[in-house]
Amino acid sequence: MREDIGTILLASRLMHEENSPNKYIISHLFLRGKLRLLMFSKMLKRVGKLSVREAGKVISTLGFDGVDLTVRENGYVEPGEAEEKLGSAIMSFREFGLIVPMITTNFTSSRDRFVEEVFRTASENGVKYIKLGYWHYRKYGELRSLMREAERGLKGIYELCKEYDVVAGIHTHSGRYLNAFPGLIFNLLRNFEPEYVCSYIDPGHIAGWGGVDMIEPYIELHSEYIRMVAVKNFVMEFKGGRWERSMRPLEEEVVPWRDIFKALRRIEFDEIVSLHSEYKQYNYKELIEQTRRDLSYIRRVIKEVWED
Repeated sequence: MREDIGTILLASRLMHEENSPNKYIISHLFLRGKLRLLMFSKMLKRVGKLSVREAGKVISTLGFDGVDLTVRENGYVEPGEAEEKLGSAIMSFREFGLIVPMITTNFTSSRDRFVEEVFRTASENGVKYIKLGYWHYRKYGELRSLMREAERGLKGIYELCKEYDVVAGIHTHSGRYLNAFPGLIFNLLRNFEPEYVCSYIDPGHIAGWGGVDMIEPYIELHSEYIRMVAVKNFVMEFKGGRWERSMRPLEEEVVPWRDIFKALRRIEFDEIVSLHSEYKQYNYKELIEQTRRDLSYIRRVIKEVWED
């Protein structure tokens, strides 16, 4: 699944040609036709305290195809520094043979600070997929106004996506978020073309919030909009007088990953898979070893399902 290095070098040359008309379409060299397995970079910075180059070396050594790069507060690239630093960060990862087709942001509206700078710079550097942030449900009585807020925000995001030829993903997230409810999110998605606003499903969060039996109906409801998938397992554990999420290795199959990828195969999904190694209970060395096992496991599952 590793990208051909010739394609990467060609893309790099085209993107750095002065006034190149290829800048906004170059990402298509990387996309379509096969799944891409990315590592979500969050924990490498949070736990490992790794630089961009150090993270690139680790992600490449683990055997990922590419990187899901954090471009948000306390991420690898701060939104306000995207114009200055995002391109060089992406080039650093490419030097290790990695693609960066996706970034993770906290944006929920085109009125958010730095949103246009990030979308434009991401597009110019070959990024196709941009994960959005979350709409927080804070108190009873505000749900309808929150839906209207999300719809207004997405209309502006949609226009940016069309202008810069990128796709914005609404990520499933359990808890007191609009993002937790498949029907509500579908009602938002249906206002837009999936070419520009998509569903970024997270079966781990779906299982943790609504139960494993909710995952397949979620996939069916969102089928025409799914272009990104997050991979993680977690269970709810009672600790210190309250319930908390606890990340579990993929091989424990809290989420039935074979069934999930069979459902994804039925809808002809072939795009981005981001592996989330959010193991807060591990030190850096343990985190890397568990990530290695998780990647091996999920590659094996995908191979079995696609060859079945």
